[in-house]
Amino acid sequence: MALKVRTLTVEEANELKRLASSRTAPHRVVQRAQIVWASAHGEMVPAIARQVGLSALRVRAWLHRFNRDGLAGLADAPRVGRPRRHNETVRGIAIALARTKPHALGLPFALWTLARLQQTLQERHGLHVTSATLWKWLKAGGLHWKRQQSWFQVTVDAAFVVKRGRSSRPTRK
Repeated sequence: MALKVRTLTVEEANELKRLASSRTAPHRVVQRAQIVWASAHGEMVPAIARQVGLSALRVRAWLHRFNRDGLAGLADAPRVGRPRRHNETVRGIAIALARTKPHALGLPFALWTLARLQQTLQERHGLHVTSATLWKWLKAGGLHWKRQQSWFQVTVDAAFVVKRGRSSRPTRK
């Protein structure tokens, strides 16, 4: 037996017609509305699948979902996964702390490192945030974090330049 969409109410038909031809709604919702609209007008699942560029199995799934949930079934369902560990308040505290000069907080250093920022968040606010998360938040907050480059230090070895293969005197041509 062929799968068809249930009989539409007037409100559903008007909303589906609007969504199926919308240029501002999300593409996924427009595509789902087109599936239901085509089925309501008597098209079969394989033809609809070719029109919208999905598999027949996906088209059937969307028709089943619309028949069960109505227009609400066209929206994206909540995704599975671990909930966020930190809310927007924690994120705001971390970004505000990174924008504050350490000397203004009475700290004995002039620049933040991720480790120092982590430690200060832990000590002052009781928040444990990984350095990877801090890096991501700061980048999203418009802060371009620079990694500390320790290889620019002054060398202790006096013969370092000679050992590298360059003399300490400029060459003449």
